[in-house]
Amino acid sequence: MNIDLFSILITFILSVVGILITIVIRKKHKITFFNQKSINLFNYITKEIKDIEIKYKKENVGVNIYLLKGVILNTGNIDIDSNIVFEPLKMILPQNYSWLEFRIGKKSDNLNISSEKIKNNIIKINWDLFKKNEFFSFNSLILTDGKKESREEITKIINFSYRITNLNEIKKRNAESIINKKNWYSDYILPLIGILFFLIIGIITLLRPTIDSYKINEDKIKYILREEEGIKNVSFYIGKNNELIVKDKNGDVYIKGKPSDILKDYNIEPTFNIDYKKNQIVNKVIGISFVVLFLPLFVFVFINMLQDRKIYYYYYKQNND
Repeated sequence: MNIDLFSILITFILSVVGILITIVIRKKHKITFFNQKSINLFNYITKEIKDIEIKYKKENVGVNIYLLKGVILNTGNIDIDSNIVFEPLKMILPQNYSWLEFRIGKKSDNLNISSEKIKNNIIKINWDLFKKNEFFSFNSLILTDGKKESREEITKIINFSYRITNLNEIKKRNAESIINKKNWYSDYILPLIGILFFLIIGIITLLRPTIDSYKINEDKIKYILREEEGIKNVSFYIGKNNELIVKDKNGDVYIKGKPSDILKDYNIEPTFNIDYKKNQIVNKVIGISFVVLFLPLFVFVFINMLQDRKIYYYYYKQNND
């Protein structure tokens, strides 16, 4: 490969990797909501025990009441204090749903946090300082419209409203993904293997040797050897690794080496095989395209995997001490 092209490519790759790392690790606000457990109380209890009554505040519990245990974690790398909170965090259910109960459970030490039900379907969360890696859990009862809701659907119906500087979104995740290896394989490992496969193809295509792209002007070499060195009746052979071998009439090796080096030694301008040269240009374009596309993608997915893994392990540790 041309040295200048190689230098440009390496500079580009390092620049892209540096930019990606800067983007990923820059200071940013980030909050993640984990659905730790959500079950239909009636179905869960009566599944094993028939003819049993469940009451909440002296009223029979039907199939439309769900227990939701959740965790909210500051997964950013910067604290969220009250100075940047212009509208507190609100957890909002659909209009025909309501919060029957909502109580703050386990929380980080020194985290001052409270909850308030401002409407049947809206809970407001207040804090003074929500430091990075801090968390709080909550236990709640949700009254639905009677539809049977799965765990994933319960997670989806909870919406968040807030006005907090530089907080673009609150991610919603099911906590079981922390210990479910299949999720990690499908979300990260398999994509990384696929990206790495195409990246390797790109590198191989880009670095494919070009020594056999030369047309060896045998007559020109014979002329130089005869006129300048007195060597006559030479024969040309192609050896291992596409080396050019020139033997004299006695079969002794007179010249052996890469065609490009031999042409250079005898000051012969190389003549390229036009079709092969086109193929080499195509190979370089394909190789560079693959590297430019898949290397930043690999770095981005890998860094996100490490960050998510750190978040999940921290969450799991905090909630299983």
